[in-house]
Amino acid sequence: METLKIAVKFCGNCNPAIDVCALVEALRQRLPTLQIVPSDTSESDVLLLLGACTIGCTTRPAGNWRKTITVAGETVDHMPCGEPMLAETIAKKL
Repeated sequence: METLKIAVKFCGNCNPAIDVCALVEALRQRLPTLQIVPSDTSESDVLLLLGACTIGCTTRPAGNWRKTITVAGETVDHMPCGEPMLAETIAKKL
């Protein structure tokens, strides 16, 4: 299996509505070849912006990614999916 590298940028977690650490762990269980790299590197084609609440304040760092996935609370790319379905929804988009 080919390693799936994604760059992850976290919000400040000041008003969490979801557990972003648990979400990352659920993604790792769902996608065993997943490798998370810092968002300040160019080692990935996919950027995952992880915001713990609906405000969606996670800023996009400079870089060229083919794809960006934004989590803001219980939404993925502005579509509500509920916390239990976040990892599955993200995995499908990857």
